[in-house]
Formats: sequence, structure tokens, C-alpha cells
Amino acid sequence: MAKLIIDKIRDKVKKYSDNKTNIGGYYIDLDSQYVIAYEHFRLASIGFGVPHDFWDLGESIFDFWFDTLKSNNATIVSKDKEKLRQAIYTEMKCEPTDENMKVRRNVIDLLGKGCCNLQRNRAIRVFEGFAGYGGASFGLKRLKEQMPDINYEVVGYSEIDKFASELFDANIKDAQGNPIRNWNDITKIKGEDLPEFDMFTGGFPCQPFSSAGMQKGTEDPYGRGAMLGHIIRILRELKELGRLPLYLLLENVKGFTHGKFQPIHDQLIKDLRDLGYGDNPLAKAVLNSKDYGIPQNRERLWMFAKLGGLPDGFTLVPPKIESDVKMADFLDNKPDKSLYLSDEQIAHLKVKHNIPSFVVDTPLCFDVYNKKIKKDGYSITITQPEHNSLRVIEVPKKDGKEIVRKMSVHEQFRLMGFRISRDLKNCEIDFNGQSYSQLSKRAGNGWDVNLVGILLTHIFKQI
Repeated sequence: MAKLIIDKIRDKVKKYSDNKTNIGGYYIDLDSQYVIAYEHFRLASIGFGVPHDFWDLGESIFDFWFDTLKSNNATIVSKDKEKLRQAIYTEMKCEPTDENMKVRRNVIDLLGKGCCNLQRNRAIRVFEGFAGYGGASFGLKRLKEQMPDINYEVVGYSEIDKFASELFDANIKDAQGNPIRNWNDITKIKGEDLPEFDMFTGGFPCQPFSSAGMQKGTEDPYGRGAMLGHIIRILRELKELGRLPLYLLLENVKGFTHGKFQPIHDQLIKDLRDLGYGDNPLAKAVLNSKDYGIPQNRERLWMFAKLGGLPDGFTLVPPKIESDVKMADFLDNKPDKSLYLSDEQIAHLKVKHNIPSFVVDTPLCFDVYNKKIKKDGYSITITQPEHNSLRVIEVPKKDGKEIVRKMSVHEQFRLMGFRISRDLKNCEIDFNGQSYSQLSKRAGNGWDVNLVGILLTHIFKQI
């Protein structure tokens, strides 16, 4: 049994070791040598489930890694193998259980090296769940701009909506320019069938937890609230295969963490702890797009986990970006005439929502749901078109007539962080000829790609 597992580990090492300074897909820096040795003790306990063979197996893995590093001329902090072995043994006196995941940081502290900073050479392989238009993929492009040494590869995605997957395929390709495989319905995905990946991203359906939805949670009649359970199921299957992803990035509405949905949130924490993502496995933050350069009041809960636990002092809150931009700065120069309401429609809107006047000095947002004009200059949250919750109010012309219209597709996607010039000459997303209704749905359900890029950059600067 032990020999079989050692062979598996050696095969993985050979697969990702490609030069004398690169072991397992990472450049080996001075502070990382002890950590690498320890990580393979940890594999014996949580990745392959062999507690009875733990010590013999761990020693074999240690010898193998130490010799591999030495033979590849990697810089090793101490040439004294016995001293390093004894330090790790001293820290790991008890059986390797889930409760001992904290040992990883204790070993680093014991050896006085602090948290290691690994420079990645091998591309981070990403699987994008509930992908929509590819919010994570567009965010990764932003990450690459800020951290050129970070390489990534989207190896698969899951999306059941026909129009969303067509939009994804039109914009996200592999290195050869080919479409990336869509694994479709996540409820039917088996972990053993998936390609290996290092990061799972997913905004599991938020309607069951949203104040704008029916708040049915896991009892949602459409089954959407149960999608989180399928993420955990797949992770468990991957654990059995020794292929747990190193990183998880999840997103939902802020209602997910409290009230009657608190037990679901707590179960997620327990499941991630059991899987090996640390004692306190989930960093969480409610972030608002308007705090990061996009004039949309869009609050979303972001969650991040790292296999083995997060570094001490880790935070999921990037520094806010000071900006004077308002919704008016994100509107098209020449909106299509079909977007404008007729005089009769404007009059009906005023009566229905008790609005005295739509005369404004600067373009503003009308919050249909709350029946008020947003005078702070920000857009309300972009939502699906069936909610019909947003109108743009323009400054009257010389005739003084009130001007109210729908928001254009380009404006919606601009407010979702996409780089689209106001004259529409430059647009980073291919809309694939889809309708106003379908594209508005994508925007309402999507990720603010500007914020995703900022968040990923903030995360990878810490780990």
C-alpha cells in the first residue's frame, strides 16, 4: 500500500518537475524547503488516507524529496537531514487527523521561516463552475496584467444555460484558440471524469439566498440552492483521488451568511474543514463594486479557501480605490433610440411610483423597486431584466422635456467592469449577436470582472 502511494507521488513530481530550479510546478525559494518536506508528510495523512502506514510512508517521502532537491541543486536551508527530520517529528507527535491541519503553520513557525512565498511557474489550472460569461476568466486576465509572473489555464467550465455557454465560448479559448470543454450540469459531474485543476471558482446560484429571490435556500423548488452541495460532493470525490484543488473562490449574495441560511453557511465551513482546508477554512468579505472604481452599488459576498489553511494575517479585503466616477461617466455617447420611453410611458411611471419630476441636472439612476431617484450618482445593482428595476434619467434638452430610458447592454457590461469605450469602438467582450434580454440576464447574473481582477491580485500577493 505504502509503495503504491509513494509511486503515485513520484509520478506526480516527475510530471511537474521540468528543470533544476522547478519542483512540482514551483520555483523553490530559500524559505520553502522545509515546507515542501512537510507537505508530503501531510499528503500521507490527508491526501491518500493511510494513517496506519503514516510514519514509514512519511519517512520515505521525506527522503525522496530531500534527495530530489539535493540532486537538482536546489538551495536547501539546512544540509542536515536528521535535524530537519527531528524538527518535524517533534511537532507531529500525535496522529495525523483533521484537527492537526494547523501543524503546517506550526512547522513553519517552529523552523523560524515564516510563510513561504512561492513564485509559480506552472500555470494555475482553473475550473470555472456556474461560469456565465466567464467572470473568473476575465478576472484572471486582469490578474495577469498586474502580476505577469502568474500563469493560468482554464481547463474546463460548467454552465447549463445555452446562451451563457455560447457567450463563454465566444470569448474564452484555450492556448490554441479552441473552445474549452463545458461539463454542463454540475449535478451530473463526477470528480473522476474532470481534468486536474488547481482552482475552482463558482458563484453558485444566488437567487435562493437573495432578497430579490424567493429565499428558499436549499429547499428552493428549482433545486438551485442545492448546487452548493454538489460543489462539496465533487470535492469529496477529488479528495479520494488525491486531487483536491489548492484554491477555492466562491461568490454569493451577502444574505448567504445569516438568518435562516446560517446553517447552510455553517455546514460549508464544516465540510471544508473536513476536506482539509484548515481549521478556519474560509476567508469572507462583502465587497461593493462602487468601492473599486465601478459606479454600481453591487454588494457580493466573496469566499476563499486554500488547501491546508490560509496564511496568518490573510485578508480578503483589498484596499479601496478612491474614485470620483459616477454612473454618468459610464453611459453611451449615443444610446439607441429604442431604449427611450415615450411621453406616455414616462407619465405612467411618475403616477405609478409617485415621482413629481424626472428633471435632473446630471444623468441619474431611477430605482424602480424602491421608487426613488438615486441622487448619489451611482447605479443600483444590475439585475436580471424580469426584475425591471432600473431606468436611466437623462438631462432634458432645450425643450425641457423629461428623458427616461432603459440602460443599454454596453452600459450594463461597462458597469460589470468590462472595458468598453463610450463610443463603442472598443469592446473587450464579444456579445455573439445575442438579444438585449439574454445579454441583460448575463449581466444581472454575472461577476464584476474589474473587482474579480482586483480581488485575485490581492489574494495572490498574499499566498
